[in-house]
Amino acid sequence: MKRVVCLIGLAILLCGCEQKKTLVCTKNSTSYGVEAKEKIAITFDKYKVKKTVVDIQSTIAIEHQDQIKAYMDQFLTLYEKHRKENGVKVDVTQEKNIVRFKMSINPWQASEKITGVPQTADLEETKQYFKRDGYQCKQNEA
Repeated sequence: MKRVVCLIGLAILLCGCEQKKTLVCTKNSTSYGVEAKEKIAITFDKYKVKKTVVDIQSTIAIEHQDQIKAYMDQFLTLYEKHRKENGVKVDVTQEKNIVRFKMSINPWQASEKITGVPQTADLEETKQYFKRDGYQCKQNEA
């Protein structure tokens, strides 16, 4: 009986030791009539970056609405080469005066030159990097 309990405990321990954690960093800014809300979520499995999602929601001031198409085109042009990369999904949408840019990256499929970050990283060092750039960060257990 003890052996069965030990085996069940070992199985639970092995299944539960994946230690996935997600670092979510946010930052709000306003510039030239554009209010941007940035959210970056990085999922770690120990020291491996499993997934990164960048979500930027930009609200364009009413007096600048004639520039929405140019603003969207800027995102599309800037990230056009990434749209064809394996492991990268880029989406730019518009609803009224809100432009949303979303990029999802699987660094194990995408090349490091595209992701801009190494495939292995320390969660605390990554958090400090974003905090130095003005982001508020919190950590979630996945």
